[in-house]
Amino acid sequence: MVRKPDAAPSHVLTPFGTIEPTTQRDSSPDLDLIAFRTRGRLLRPDGDIAGVCRFASYRRKRSKAALNSAQICCELDAVSQEELDLGEALASWNPHNLEGYINNAGLLIAERVEVFAPLKGSGAWKALYFTTMEKTLAQHKKRPEEFFFTVFPLDFTGKVTRANLNEFRAALRGMKLFYATHLNARAVGLPTSSGNFMRAPVPAFMLR
Repeated sequence: MVRKPDAAPSHVLTPFGTIEPTTQRDSSPDLDLIAFRTRGRLLRPDGDIAGVCRFASYRRKRSKAALNSAQICCELDAVSQEELDLGEALASWNPHNLEGYINNAGLLIAERVEVFAPLKGSGAWKALYFTTMEKTLAQHKKRPEEFFFTVFPLDFTGKVTRANLNEFRAALRGMKLFYATHLNARAVGLPTSSGNFMRAPVPAFMLR
C-alpha cells in the first residue's frame, strides 16, 4: 500500500477551537480502488485534543476498468471488515448506486466522530464533522451527492450484553433520530438484521 499524506495539515478556526484535518491517500498495486482517508482533530487553545473525526472515500483508479458491485465488495474486503459490511449492505440495497459512486465520483463514508468533555453535547461535533468531510471531498473532481455511515453508540463498543440489550437498543434509536434531525439522514432500506446503516445528503455548498 502506497501512502501519500498531505504535505501539511490545514487549519480551520471555529468558535469551538481549531480543526486540523489531514488526508492520506492509499493506493495498492493489488487493488483497483484508491482510498482517501481524512482525520480531523479539534484542538483546544492549550493544544489538547477536544474531538476526533474520520472520513474515508473510495473510487476506481482511472486506469482501471469499471467495477461491478461484486468486484467492489471484493476490493473492500481487502480494506477492512467494516467497509466490507457497509459495501455488502449497499450492494444489496442498490447495486447500481454503489457502482456509480465507485466508478464515477466516490463512495464517501463517515467512520467516526467523537467530541470530549467539556464540548460534548455542543455543536462542536457538527463543525468537526463537516470540516473533515469537506477536506475528504476536496480530493474528488466529481463529488458524490450523499454519504453513508454505520450507526453504533461508541459507549457500547465491546460491551453489548443480554443485560444491557434494551439500553443499547434505546441508545441506537436515539442516535438514528439524532442523525435524522441534524443530517437529514435516512436508514438504508434493509432489514435491521443486516446492520444499522444510514445515508445522508452531502451539504449543497460542498457540491460542485
